[in-house]
Amino acid sequence: MDEYSHLMRSQKLFKTWKRCNYVVALWILNTISKELLEAFLYTTTVRELWIEIAERFGESNGPRFIKFRDKLPLFHKKML
Repeated sequence: MDEYSHLMRSQKLFKTWKRCNYVVALWILNTISKELLEAFLYTTTVRELWIEIAERFGESNGPRFIKFRDKLPLFHKKML
């Protein structure tokens, strides 16, 4: 594969990843109450968002974090 083909493939994969990242971020952000939402709006990837949520709610709010995590598939079904 020549360099141009590799670059074009990488750009296409990145565009697909970026679109998926955006959709998943919206699913997650839609599960957060409006009062807390602003604290999470400045993350750039779903991974960063998930880490931020885990750091804020992971240990001290373990049951709430698990409930939040378990709700995500329900929002996925609603989007389809």
